[in-house]
Amino acid sequence: MRAPRDLALAALAVVACGASACGAGTPLEALSGEPRALVTSRGDQLHPALAGDWLVWFDLSEDPDGSCPASSYCYEPGCDPTCQGRVMSLELSSGEARVLSNPILQETAPAIAGGRAAWRCQDAGGRGLCLSPLGADRQTFLDEVGWDDYANDLTQPLAVSGDTLVWPRYRYDGGATPFKLMKADLTTGVRQALLALPSFPAAWALAGRRAAWVTTAWYDQGYRSRLETLDLDTGEQRLVLETGQVIFGLAAAGELLAWKQGTRQEWEGEENEVHVFYLDGAGEIQQADGPEALVSEESGVVAGQGELFWLDYREGVYRLAARDLAAGTEALVTPEEAVLGAYQLPAVSGGRLVWGDRRGGDWDLYVLER
Repeated sequence: MRAPRDLALAALAVVACGASACGAGTPLEALSGEPRALVTSRGDQLHPALAGDWLVWFDLSEDPDGSCPASSYCYEPGCDPTCQGRVMSLELSSGEARVLSNPILQETAPAIAGGRAAWRCQDAGGRGLCLSPLGADRQTFLDEVGWDDYANDLTQPLAVSGDTLVWPRYRYDGGATPFKLMKADLTTGVRQALLALPSFPAAWALAGRRAAWVTTAWYDQGYRSRLETLDLDTGEQRLVLETGQVIFGLAAAGELLAWKQGTRQEWEGEENEVHVFYLDGAGEIQQADGPEALVSEESGVVAGQGELFWLDYREGVYRLAARDLAAGTEALVTPEEAVLGAYQLPAVSGGRLVWGDRRGGDWDLYVLER
């Protein structure tokens, strides 16, 4: 498949990152400065992913009036073909934007993996993972990689680290369990079944060379969640945590693994209480959010280089809170006028934070820089 070059980019409003403003190393509170609009083209810009000098996202600028069906897009008869979206990239230092994908018929969250953009895609040749250089529209297709026969929520963030992708797959083949944890090498396209799972996981992530996933089951005392990891090199499997609370929203950056945990209203009749946890360097579980935090039960955690971000409503409106794990400091980093979404995860890398913001009437991308 080849991505088209004919999409008009004149309507894409981009403000490039100046070289002097893009460095890292300043305190976390430096992210509490003035944000600026980064991508403000018509329609919605969703699901940003960030790595170094590159940003990718799912772009719906061809649907300026927001008429796309929320989930079905163009699968229904008579669907307006302008509901198609595209995966796009932006080189922040130059401000040059590129179209990377053909039209996509379903909302999709792209990722940056090993210096390439990656997203789940399907066409007449099947379904799988599309890959493209970040600066070119040169696609390759890995058949069946990243897909399952169970949920296929394409807005679920891809669990990638370098050239490795992990994902759960449901496929009944007459065996004891139809659920398996899979791995793929994105350079060769080689797939491998890592282990059988007791059920389809509620969340999964890849922290360096450790795959992590959450499963839940009913026991005599009620539901219990299990967070487990698997070392892809040694094969060592570890039970990190088993609890009667809900574990959800896994996130990883490098070796850092984090999650949300607590009582969610759909499970319990009591007041919900959610906190953010992570594994420290010694393999011990630590709580990240401080006593002032009110962690939202929607969406997941976002992990950066030694930092964690989550949706917080301690001031009555959604804002992004951040925790510097080394310094032990916590701050609200998005302004009060930002209009954040419960299921629009931000992206963080290299001293930048990018999030979807609806203050202008549709989803635009804003950035804070150190």
